[in-house]
Amino acid sequence: MALSIVLFFCGCDWIFGPDQNPPVCIITSPADSSIVSGLVDFRAEAIDTNDVTCVEFYADGDFIGGDSTENYGKKWDTNNLGEGTWHWLFCIAYDPSGNKGYSDTVNVQVVQGRQQDIFHGQFELPNGYYWSVEFQAEPSDTMSGQARVVNTGILSQFIWLDEDNYRNFQEGRSYTPLFQADNIVELSVHETVTTSGSFYLVFVNTSGSAIICWARFTLDK
Repeated sequence: MALSIVLFFCGCDWIFGPDQNPPVCIITSPADSSIVSGLVDFRAEAIDTNDVTCVEFYADGDFIGGDSTENYGKKWDTNNLGEGTWHWLFCIAYDPSGNKGYSDTVNVQVVQGRQQDIFHGQFELPNGYYWSVEFQAEPSDTMSGQARVVNTGILSQFIWLDEDNYRNFQEGRSYTPLFQADNIVELSVHETVTTSGSFYLVFVNTSGSAIICWARFTLDK
């Protein structure tokens, strides 16, 4: 009889107890088997039925840092890593109940002074939102890439901004883009960097419905 009571209690705890479903965590950048160098933009998406409190980022099992903002990301410094070496990345997403959701592992190769991935992947952009990716560049570097909408819809704007103008964009002030294209289904870009610093690729959706975009952008050093 005592055994039956314990089993019934455990069953009730499973049905009516706290959330036990872990978040879904997906690495969006860098792509698996890509070549990276310098400061790498390490990004992830995380989804949970309740909420996501934080995403932690790891390289070769070592903790890089955590991010509690919705554009989950951290910079991974590869400058002191061996030329041609391979490294493995993963993320862990947490929900308010403490459940952990693990991403798949992504393997990347460090090759300094060559082509560097800025972003390679797919993302969903709701109506009325923008999404951005940051990268570091020097004069004479070349930023190039492609973007396209993979479902029915239009990307309202693609904008390349330096740090000051990105801040103006975020604050709703006037800004001067380094490059801008409007009402895009498919886009190809090949532009030379003229100054050093932080730069941002911004994807804006005001089309009236959510869109799914695929993009790959690289930096030739």
